[in-house]
Amino acid sequence: MKTINQSNKKYEIHHLDTNEIFPVEDAYEVVEHLRALSFSENQWTPLLEEGDEDEDEFTMFVHSESFSTEPEGDDEEGFYSEEGEAEWTNKGYDLHDDEQFWTRFQQEFRIKVISIPEVPEPKKYIMFFSYDMPLASYLKYRYILPMFDQILERAKYDEDMVHLLTERQFNENKEMIYKLTEAINHLFEIALHPEFETIEDESRIKEVQDF
Repeated sequence: MKTINQSNKKYEIHHLDTNEIFPVEDAYEVVEHLRALSFSENQWTPLLEEGDEDEDEFTMFVHSESFSTEPEGDDEEGFYSEEGEAEWTNKGYDLHDDEQFWTRFQQEFRIKVISIPEVPEPKKYIMFFSYDMPLASYLKYRYILPMFDQILERAKYDEDMVHLLTERQFNENKEMIYKLTEAINHLFEIALHPEFETIEDESRIKEVQDF
């Protein structure tokens, strides 16, 4: 069954007859919008119910003032009020099929609910160099780090000196940095190694005032 996906935080409600678009922040605002829309036409308002924790969708049903959360016996149909069932059934809704109900509701009110995928935060990276001998350490601090100071922001990460890269800088320059280091290693017969890590906790980053 596909109704409204709860895993997305934002939605757009498109009114097809007027071309109006209502952006909403979460699924509960979708519910309020649809209930207000329905109440202008019907005595009983639709209700979207959260699915189980392992489901990413709502089910849709209807209730009225005589709605009961404790139906008698095991008959699921007792969940609906008699008045609500009659009202919606007369309008062509199938109360035994939540997906059909939702489809029919959108058709009647000429709406379409579209989920807007959440844009992930861009990743940030740190870059540091490991080395194998004193000469490599000297070249690192004398030439390599000052060179990158000109194009990247230097910072402390858990008390280690590192350079910060945005996701774009990482993607566009990673191979160049590897090749540059490889050339330096070949020229001086050392083993400098650029290493990159994704920043998971920005509180570990400290600004460096003076080099």
